[in-house]
Amino acid sequence: RTVVWVANRENPVTDPTANLTISTNGSLLLLDGKRGIVWSAGETSASNGSRAELSDIGNLIVIDNISGRTLWQSFEHLG
Repeated sequence: RTVVWVANRENPVTDPTANLTISTNGSLLLLDGKRGIVWSAGETSASNGSRAELSDIGNLIVIDNISGRTLWQSFEHLG
């Protein structure tokens, strides 16, 4: 397999029960199996709902469902 983007290169998650979620404030979070935050996209504006989309070019984008505004995108955080 080919990895195209890694949010936490220094501390990769190997736990098979880890998950990617969107917090109540719209921040994208990577949680370990014990629900501890391994990585966060940072604070974003509050939202009544947001979604994550992976574009066909590999950009992971968090979008506000109401405004359609991009809240965060991986291509801005290439680390």
